[in-house]
Parts: sequence; structure tokens; C-alpha cells
Amino acid sequence: MSDTIYYPLTSPQLLIWYTERMYSGTSISNVAGTLRIKDNVDIDKLEKAINLFIRNNEGMRLRLCLDDEGNPQQYVSEYVYSNIEVKDFSNLEDPIKAMQEFDKNETLKPFELLNSELFRFIIIKVSDNDAGFYICTHHIISDAWSMGNLGSSIVAYYCDLIKNRDDASFNTLMPSYLSYIEKEKLYLESNRIEKDKNYWESTFDSAPERTVLKSRKSNIVSAKSRRKTFIAPKKFAKKLRDYCAENKVTPYPLFLSALAMYINRVTEKEDIILGTPILNRLNHADKNTSGMFINTIPLRININSEDSFMNFSQSILNLCSTSYRHQKYPYDRVLKFVREKHNFSENLFDIVLSYQNSKFVKSSDVEYTTRWHFNEHQSNSLTVHINDRDDDGILIIDYDYHTDLYYDKEIEFIHQHMLSLLWHALDNPANLICKIEMLTENEKKKGII
Repeated sequence: MSDTIYYPLTSPQLLIWYTERMYSGTSISNVAGTLRIKDNVDIDKLEKAINLFIRNNEGMRLRLCLDDEGNPQQYVSEYVYSNIEVKDFSNLEDPIKAMQEFDKNETLKPFELLNSELFRFIIIKVSDNDAGFYICTHHIISDAWSMGNLGSSIVAYYCDLIKNRDDASFNTLMPSYLSYIEKEKLYLESNRIEKDKNYWESTFDSAPERTVLKSRKSNIVSAKSRRKTFIAPKKFAKKLRDYCAENKVTPYPLFLSALAMYINRVTEKEDIILGTPILNRLNHADKNTSGMFINTIPLRININSEDSFMNFSQSILNLCSTSYRHQKYPYDRVLKFVREKHNFSENLFDIVLSYQNSKFVKSSDVEYTTRWHFNEHQSNSLTVHINDRDDDGILIIDYDYHTDLYYDKEIEFIHQHMLSLLWHALDNPANLICKIEMLTENEKKKGII
């Protein structure tokens, strides 16, 4: 490996590295999904399509190692054709159940972190007309957007192969993550970083208080988590879509407003800090690059319950817009500043709101479905995912929560009241926050005050 070139980890990768070291031996960094093609799948051509993706995307072949001082670095491994394992469930009594049990167990397997592949492909067969692949990547080389690109690209390669199309894309290398490494290096040495630094240091010039819904009784923190999934009522989803169309906004700032209102209502806190993941892909090349780009930023929200929802949601929109302009500044530097200035020992946020809209581009040649898998671990106690991935009008809301802190019923309580607040706020945006109804219809019928 004497000719190997080593590269530093980017800021988004370093955050994953720190999390991985804190919770080593767990699946906390696994990003996984299953793609199934509704057709008589040619397994050999699917394997070739997967290999084309691995070959053409250097980011997939990144591996980690340590330098002489024990610091993490990375290098691109040479492409070698991979013989993909095939799992055939078609002869089992319940193929779907067996497949789901398999991909759940596979998603919980941690990666060997150093000098090893940081992805696992497994071809799956459910029936003669239902097959595809399971993919698990380490978060340090991938994110949700990368997974969307991965699925769409492999299906496109596969369709060209089965139709014997001589596609130039077979030999076209996709943009490399190495370019992003260089761009970040230039940013960290630029004048621009000073503007971003000043913004975040100004935001946290006064001492923050960590926003939590429940306090821990012990300093021992487990990352073990569970996911509870809700499908938003169709009437609610339509009301939300109509409001967004009429006011030219996305659902994200509205859900962020609703979550902040809920926290304010139950804790009476007016200074709220929530984490939010930012795509951090600023151009066409970034959006076609496999790799870890996500930067989670802390949004510091000031809420006045005497303000109207309309004004508050607009202030949230403005806050997001301003913060996004400074999104490239590394979160670990923000945290370092706050810890040194305010003698702050914890993470800045414990609750995260994520709006997931990365989609697999549908193919006109084959019909396929996708399913994302939960790795059952996370560092913050509560993450709310708003999922709008499949262009089907269905809004799915996932709550990932620490099992040593929250009960299942508490998550249901949070969900129902957050949606109730948003429902009534959309009904009358001019209403004051303090007067927006939080109780559900069932609670009102039971006379709960």
C-alpha cells in the first residue's frame, strides 16, 4: 500500500466517527434498505449492475485507517469485482416474513471499521417475480441521499443490461467524494468561514439550556432505540399540502413550528434548541456523489406564546433560511465554542427533527419498491422523521426514541398532540399560540383538561 493516498475525514464524517467511537460495537452508524424488483429478475445481470455502481463511485470504496498518531484517515480501495451473496427465500413457508427477519438482523450487524469494506450487498429472491437486493452502508461513506442515488443507479444499470443496451454510463465515473474533501479544505482556509463562525457564535453568545422532554435519572446513557411509525390521516395530509401550496412553503418549517409549540406547551420553555440534518449538497456534482455530506445544525428557537402561529412559523422559516446559509460551518466547532464560553458539557440538542424527501427515481422499464431499515440505535434521545419519499401523497412520521427514557405510550402522546397543534394552527393561522388547541377529539370527549 506504499502508493496509497490518504485523505482526512470531512467534518460530517468526523461527527460519525466520534459517534461510532462512543457507541462502538453497535449498529448506530448503519444505513440500510431493501429494493425489490417486481419481475423475473436476472440475478447475474443484477450482480453486474451492483458492481458497475461500486466501480463507478469511488465514495463506495472508501476505507478507514489510523495514522501513526491514532487519528482517522481514509483511502480509496482498488475496485475488484464482487461476487454478491444470494439469499433465496422463495421456497420458505412465508418468504416475506423470512426476508424481513433477515434484513432486520443484517441491519443490526456492526461493521469492521478499519481497512474493511464499509458496505454489504446481498441479492434476495422472494419469488420468481420478486427479487432485488439488500444494502447496508456505514454512515461514514453514505447518507440518505446517497442511498437514493444508489438504488436509482443500480436499477438503471440493470435495465440497460437486460435490454442489451450499450450504455455509455457503464464506463462513466460518477463525481468523486475526493472532490468534496478538497472543497471543504478550501472552505476551511477561506474568508467565508469567518462569516459563518461569527453567525454561530452570535447565535450562542448567551448561555443555552439544553432542550429535553424528559430528564435522565442516571448518567449512564444507552443508545438503544425503538421506532414507532404513524401514517398521518389523509385529511391532515391534504390540509397540510393545501396550506403549503397556498403559502408557498414546505412541510418542514410547519412541523418544526409544531414541535417547538409542543415543547413550549409542556415545558414552558421559551428558548428551545432543536437539531436538524442539512443535505449540504450545494450543486449538481454534489447531488450525484456517493458519500457522507449531512451536517446537523442546532436551531435556536425563541417562542412567545402570545405570538400568532402565522408570525411564528414565518420566523421559523426565516431562521431556517438564515441558518442554512451558514450550514457549512462544522458543528463540532460550534459545540467547542459553547462548551468553552459557557462551561457547557453536553451536546447542544437532544431532540432532532428530520425531513426526509430523498427519493429513488422511478424507472419506466421495471416496477420496484423500496424499504428503509432502522438500526435501533441513536445518540440523541428523540428523533422525529417526516417522510415524504415516494410521491404517493402519504405522509409517514417516524419517532426514534431511547427505550431507557421513553415509553411507547409517551411517543403516541407526543405524536397526537403535535399533530393536533398543527391541525388547529393550519385551521386558523392568525390564532395566538397559547390559544391553539392541543387536546385530541377523544380527549375532549373524555373531558380531559
